[in-house]
Amino acid sequence: MFSPLFSNVPHEVEEEFSVEGIKFKKGFYSAVIFRFMMYNENNFEKADKFMPERWMEGVKKMKEYSYTPFSAGPRNCIG
Repeated sequence: MFSPLFSNVPHEVEEEFSVEGIKFKKGFYSAVIFRFMMYNENNFEKADKFMPERWMEGVKKMKEYSYTPFSAGPRNCIG
């Protein structure tokens, strides 16, 4: 349930934008912290529970970008 590593993906903002009223200016560095996304009840029902069945084919489709360790979904990264 918990990774031994602290995983994030740092990025430099190339063009100013805002998300939910929060402004990000050009040159600002931000990082996506996967743990916060994957343990968010808005993304996964019972996010704190070990439920391997949530990854099986035919189960309710998850929101886009709610699971991103391999880019935009569990089968997106070809690397």
